[in-house]
Amino acid sequence: MTLLVLYGLQMLVGAANIWTTFSDVVRASHLALGAAIWAVSVLIVVAAAYQPGEATEEAEASPSMGGGREPARA
Repeated sequence: MTLLVLYGLQMLVGAANIWTTFSDVVRASHLALGAAIWAVSVLIVVAAAYQPGEATEEAEASPSMGGGREPARA
């Protein structure tokens, strides 16, 4: 939802660039919105790649979890 709102604002500010003959404030706003869109897009991709509860091979063999432990010597 956030991405759609940012994209809609980006289109309006892009049109405002033309209406204001490329005012510095509007150009900076357009750039800031573009950067925000990229940041949200990256966060979505990172969040989609993260899968909670999946153990890695290193975590499975970790001594703190009991994996790879040698038997106690008498």
